[in-house]
Amino acid sequence: NEKARAIKEINTGAYWFNAEFLLSALGELTTANASGEYYLTDTVAVAVNRGLKAGAVNCRPEAALGANDRRSLAALNEIARTRVLDRLMAEGVDIPFPAQVTVGPQVRVGPDTRILPGSILTGETVIGKDCEIGPNTRINDAVVGDGSAIIASFVESSTVGGGVKIGPMSNIRPGCVIGDGVKAGDFVELKNSNIGRGTSVAHLTYVGDADVGEFCNFGCGVVTVNYDGSGKYRTEIGNGAFIGCNTNLIAPIRLGDRVYCAAGTTVTEDVPEGSLVIGRSRQAVKENWNSSGERYQKGRTRK
Repeated sequence: NEKARAIKEINTGAYWFNAEFLLSALGELTTANASGEYYLTDTVAVAVNRGLKAGAVNCRPEAALGANDRRSLAALNEIARTRVLDRLMAEGVDIPFPAQVTVGPQVRVGPDTRILPGSILTGETVIGKDCEIGPNTRINDAVVGDGSAIIASFVESSTVGGGVKIGPMSNIRPGCVIGDGVKAGDFVELKNSNIGRGTSVAHLTYVGDADVGEFCNFGCGVVTVNYDGSGKYRTEIGNGAFIGCNTNLIAPIRLGDRVYCAAGTTVTEDVPEGSLVIGRSRQAVKENWNSSGERYQKGRTRK
């Protein structure tokens, strides 16, 4: 009727009770109604009849929304996502394209950090100040220090120091501790490893189950071979080591401070500090082997 239509409030179905009162009030409920059911709302009448306080609390309309399908659930998630981003921007976080960023409610971000499109921050993640996150970056349950940049990469359950550059296309798997000023460049994967301050892992390298010292340099295509088919083993590298391109470090193994690994070396034994290690076959040159060009004729038919 018109009287009912004039009511601009609804019952959201959420209640706060004194627990002791609720236990006793439930015992007074009856089914003396048109539906023959017990109504939780009747506990309000029980409170009033006892001379106790009972009242209503106004809430935002969106707080009363329900989710009965995927579309309505998405609408609720959008409300929650927007609230988080509004709070972060009020705290000084730069989010120039908020429609393309998702940040979980437990995430903390320092002022003057910029979060770029396609970034997703979840879990108990903590981002310092003056960082750049994204674009297209996923960080979960990780700590990132001040002034770090994580570009188009994944970071999971790890600690990243200050002034670190990660990416693009790097994957920092769980259990990593990355020191200040470290660089993990294009297509680098780190897993369960400690990387010392100032170390550079520039590109196309896998470092897993390793303890790496400070100011080391990894060339392209380095692999710590940590798995022999039945067990995982650790690699230990001292300070100031230089690991040449396409080097395989067969764990368990230890390289001392300032060790220099020549490119293309497979290291199977410990190397003392200050040493050069070379483990590759000697180059052979056969002159005039293809002087006529018949062995390789790209795009032509052999005569």
